[in-house]
Amino acid sequence: MEEAPGDTLGVMAGPLNPSTLGDFRRDGMTLSVHCEDCRHHARLELDVLAARLGWAFDFYRDRPQLDALIVCDQCGSRKHSWIVGVPTGQMTVWPAALDAAEP
Repeated sequence: MEEAPGDTLGVMAGPLNPSTLGDFRRDGMTLSVHCEDCRHHARLELDVLAARLGWAFDFYRDRPQLDALIVCDQCGSRKHSWIVGVPTGQMTVWPAALDAAEP
């Protein structure tokens, strides 16, 4: 396994490297959005996103297109952040990194 770029906590990239909605579905990933104004949190259905954007939609490259569609259904805000859910057991924390973090 390779170390994730910019990773300072020792979290190592696993076999997953999804970028398209199809990749996310294949790998059991989830996408959630968090409203920065009212703190509402919603998990998005990949099937619904793909029906509008297609399974080949690249989340990282084309995210501005998706950002323009997102409006909080609780407060109407467009200020949000994304949460990419990784399936349990797909990321590994190296014990050496944990040892280095101890006081």
